[in-house]
Amino acid sequence: MRPIIAAAGVLILMGACAPEPEEAPVPVAQAPSAAPGQAAPPDDRAIADCKARSGEMQRVGLLGSWQCIVRYADAGKRCTDGDQCQGDCRAGTDLPPPPRSGEPAPPATTPPPTPTEGVCQADSNDFGCYAVIENGQARPMICVD
Repeated sequence: MRPIIAAAGVLILMGACAPEPEEAPVPVAQAPSAAPGQAAPPDDRAIADCKARSGEMQRVGLLGSWQCIVRYADAGKRCTDGDQCQGDCRAGTDLPPPPRSGEPAPPATTPPPTPTEGVCQADSNDFGCYAVIENGQARPMICVD
């Protein structure tokens, strides 16, 4: 009886190692139009919703994902807090860039707080490097990829 059970066990294990059947290829007409590694283009509904908000579909970020980017009417207006803007209040471009990958961060210093003025962001695209101004103070710079 034991040899039959052992033989059945071997057959079960061999079946577990068998290759899975190949899937049928997708016809070209149904294949996504995005290149490998890229986000698929937005559908008609997403484009219509974006246009209804006066936006424009754009590829953003390192991965090139599609997002609806809306321009803000108060772009460039001076501000000291995001509550004064449609988007964020951002520090000007005179801030030092963040350290590059692999480089040590500059020594941490805590200067006395001073009021900071920024400008209202131009559009809803949150990718890039920037510092947000809140309550007259610049927050640490961030980079969104």
